[in-house]
Amino acid sequence: MQKKIFSYFALVDRARSPGVARKIDNTVLAAAHLGLVSKGNVFPTSRSGVIKFIVSLIKEDADIIMIRFSDLVFPVLFLVMVTHRVRGHVVIIDVPTPRIIGLKEIDATTKNKMKGLFRKIWSYCSGGWVLYPASLVIQYAAEGAWFSLGVSGKTLKIGNGIAIDDNIPLVKNVWPDDNLRLIGVAQLASWHGYDRLINALAVLKEKYGFDSVQLTLVGDGDELQKLKRLVENLGLRDQVSFTGMLRGDELDRAFCGAHIGISSLGLYRKGLNEASDLKTREYIARGLPVIGVGKDPDFEENSPFRFVVSNDDSVESLVELLYSLKGRELPCKESVRRFAEENLSLVGKLSMILGLR
Repeated sequence: MQKKIFSYFALVDRARSPGVARKIDNTVLAAAHLGLVSKGNVFPTSRSGVIKFIVSLIKEDADIIMIRFSDLVFPVLFLVMVTHRVRGHVVIIDVPTPRIIGLKEIDATTKNKMKGLFRKIWSYCSGGWVLYPASLVIQYAAEGAWFSLGVSGKTLKIGNGIAIDDNIPLVKNVWPDDNLRLIGVAQLASWHGYDRLINALAVLKEKYGFDSVQLTLVGDGDELQKLKRLVENLGLRDQVSFTGMLRGDELDRAFCGAHIGISSLGLYRKGLNEASDLKTREYIARGLPVIGVGKDPDFEENSPFRFVVSNDDSVESLVELLYSLKGRELPCKESVRRFAEENLSLVGKLSMILGLR
């Protein structure tokens, strides 16, 4: 029996979004693990990259085609997707962030106001109809009513998955320790909320004389200089370090002694109270419990692997949590990793999406 062919298409800047690119590559590997002939088609976000993306998608003849949603190009792809459905192909649309939230990201990331306004009008006009040809739409958090119109019946909300193998080594931390070591890895933006954490460290130091918390922030981005200034102004240079973007062995070394990973602490800045971010899954896969806000579909409300603080600008809940952790038992890295293998595996998630289990 001839194997089915799975093909993933995406417009991604690999240099600026290595985590996203890695997830796409791992999705292709997961499809191969499930017995499909799989291939990835990742194109740069330049004009020439977009043209090659569209032309390649038109020519594709795979049985299952998964496309990462892009607000700018999807209206152009409508007839392309219709053609694929007529040819008997399964078309799955992977929507990494609810489109209603994408509008707020446009405000935060687009410096040219006219360009940002055009993108928002373009996105609103696209509505739900651009997804009508899809066989299935994948969402990782609740979508707005306008963008769900006509497609809610074929939408599957699911938690993000991650490839878990020897390429993601377990941390080598020891707990209890003299210092609580935190790590945050991101393309630094306001909705990661790391400013809240830095302010909480300042309160801990000033109010409780507790300065035994070390924070390492890995990554670049628009918020980097602002966060550095905040650390300088609060006198926390001995507690907070910035490494810039790290990959491979350098990233593994940054993780090595950490005790807890820091997920996004500013979801409210995007109007979210639920998310399924990749960084949480990488922390868990490495054996680190996490601190986050809001809901995550893969974690129970009182999960021992995910500490939840308030989803707002306040720092009190962060201060209380961090202060309580100094005398608290943390889950062992082996149990955290086992939770990831049983609940966060990309192979398992893709199997559900493709209806293989």
